[in-house]
Amino acid sequence: METDCTTPAPLPPGTRLLHIGPHKTGTTAIQGALFAAKDRLPECGVAFPAHTRHPMEAALAACARPAMMGDAVPTDRHWRRLLDQVAATGGRTSVISSEFFADARGDATIARIVEQLGGAGEPPLDRGRERDRTHVLVTLRPLVRIMPSQWQQYVQNGLRMGYADWLEHMLRRPPYEKPNPSFWHRHRHDRLVERWARAVGPGRVTVTAVACRAPSRRCSGCRRISSGPFRTPVIARLPSPRPKCCGILMSNSAAMDCRTSCIPVSSGAARCFI
Repeated sequence: METDCTTPAPLPPGTRLLHIGPHKTGTTAIQGALFAAKDRLPECGVAFPAHTRHPMEAALAACARPAMMGDAVPTDRHWRRLLDQVAATGGRTSVISSEFFADARGDATIARIVEQLGGAGEPPLDRGRERDRTHVLVTLRPLVRIMPSQWQQYVQNGLRMGYADWLEHMLRRPPYEKPNPSFWHRHRHDRLVERWARAVGPGRVTVTAVACRAPSRRCSGCRRISSGPFRTPVIARLPSPRPKCCGILMSNSAAMDCRTSCIPVSSGAARCFI
């Protein structure tokens, strides 16, 4: 395992760096920092091709997922437009970030995303190295911090269940898929990394785990994108929900053991920076 005192090698020019989240791991802060630095990134040979902070509709369309409540319906046009924007970056390293890529289901869907993203802008004779051009970045956070924030997001999207009941369902009622089957699909982080590693290869997945006590280190794994300095604006510390029943989560630690968010680094599934 590599630590934050290890200087990672920069990614090759022309890499498509795909940050897939998952949800509630500082993705909004990272996307905001990248978008704010959009005009300065080309100095380091890096491009942020999306025209908005978060190309959510494109990611949802790529993963064949429905729209969020009250949002525009994602279509293939959104995904194709993002691919065109990536192609327009030429030989620069492109950074694409959306936590909704973590929702991609099935190896075939992930392989298609990798192929389309890696092939964007490639001449026909150079096709075939799409897999080699895509590098996946996964940002992680302790599960005890993720769960209250993710529950709050589900409530905003229509869930009608209190936090204590939700924890009971997600931690103690097999198969742990109700009321939100997307939760463990996103947050069994070992399986998430393995799914994407099967598509791009273990050497093209980087996992950055961030301690809650050091939010400013959240972007440390992003230093791989260029040989030059990668500087971002100060990341705002957003308040996290602290329900009174949060103690239930702590008392359920035994139930959480079988659904841990630890990465099996010994299996060589990814390179980790902690």
